[in-house]
Order: sequence, then C-alpha cells, then structure tokens
Amino acid sequence: MATTEPQKWAATLGSTADVNAIPATTPSGSGRASFSGLFPPVTQLPLDQGGIAPERGDFNALFKYLGEYLFYLMQGGMFSYSTDYDYTAGNLVLHGGSLYLCIASNGPGSAIKYPTDAGYWRQLAVSGEDSSGNGWVRFKNGVQICGQKCSSQAKDFVVNFPVAFTSVWSVTITNLGYRADDHVYGKVDGVGTSSFDIHTNTEVTGWYWMAIGTWK
Repeated sequence: MATTEPQKWAATLGSTADVNAIPATTPSGSGRASFSGLFPPVTQLPLDQGGIAPERGDFNALFKYLGEYLFYLMQGGMFSYSTDYDYTAGNLVLHGGSLYLCIASNGPGSAIKYPTDAGYWRQLAVSGEDSSGNGWVRFKNGVQICGQKCSSQAKDFVVNFPVAFTSVWSVTITNLGYRADDHVYGKVDGVGTSSFDIHTNTEVTGWYWMAIGTWK
C-alpha cells in the first residue's frame, strides 16, 4: 500500500510540558508508570475499589520521551553506537563521526564488537571538517562528496575538498535561504580535483555545495 511522508513537527512533542521522572520499575504500592511495566494494573481499578489514578505528569513524560526520539529522527538524526545494545545485520550507527552498517550480530548478548571491527561492521561514510571549516561528508562506496557552510563569505571565494578526486564531474551550489540576497547568482569555476572557485556578485551567508566525482 502506498504511503506518503507525514507532516513534520515544528518542535518536539511535549517540549514545554511539566513531567514526572519515570522510574525503571514501578514502586511497590503505587500507581506510577515505569519504563519496564508502564502503568500497573491498580490504575485500572475503580477508585472506590482501591484503584489509584494515573498521574498526568507520567503521561506527559512518556509522550515527551517518544516525542524527543521522533523529532530527532525527523531531523535526520542517527543514533550513536553503544556497548549496551545488541545489533543485528542491517542496523546503522554513528561512531567516531562516521556511519557504519552492521553485517554480523554483536553486542553484550554475544560479543561486543566496535564498529571499527571490519568482521562485524562496514564503514559507509566518513565525516569531518577540513582545515578551512567547510563541513563535509564522504561516501566511500559511492561517488559523492557534499558539505555546507553557514558563515559569511566574500563575493569570490574558494572551497577546498577535504580529499582529492581523480576527476570531478559537476559542482552544484544551492542557497539556504537565510536572506533574499543569499542566492549565488554567479558561477562555479576553476573546478579541480581538490578545490573549486565560486564567483558571485553577492556576499554569501548561507549555502550548500555538492561535488560529484570518482575517488582515488
């Protein structure tokens, strides 16, 4: 069945809600929600039969926990590797600024294997920053290098690749839209294996750049 992307939230669900601290297990004799058991059976009983009403702060806290995780994913967030979790083939994690794909089960239930262990993980992308401060992401098994710069740049400037290509096919500049005059109306020139020149009549305060090429 075909599905469409749901509307993204403008802020985290429950970002300003008053919440209770949720315990790992429900304290004996209480109606408090917990991570392991959620709401205990006593909250289902009528109050005149010894039931305990669930607390609004617990509901708020549970919704906020879920909201924080969902909003993080909406923004493209990826979770970091942890030795506390068991991973199976197909799981994706961040570790040391890079993206890894699990190719064999590992974790505290079997054997802890860090993403740097090539027998259990495959490195998909390397990320970092070059000396000029241009953010970048490099896909090892593909042909894409991309990055972004949000600080002000003069009318003519140079973007340096963090690594060199054997060849460069194209370069695309896309405006972030912080201000109406942020558009790069000029041209990309001097494209090489390690840098390219941008020539524009406008000072740039927000932009993305992307280059496509073949790795050495």
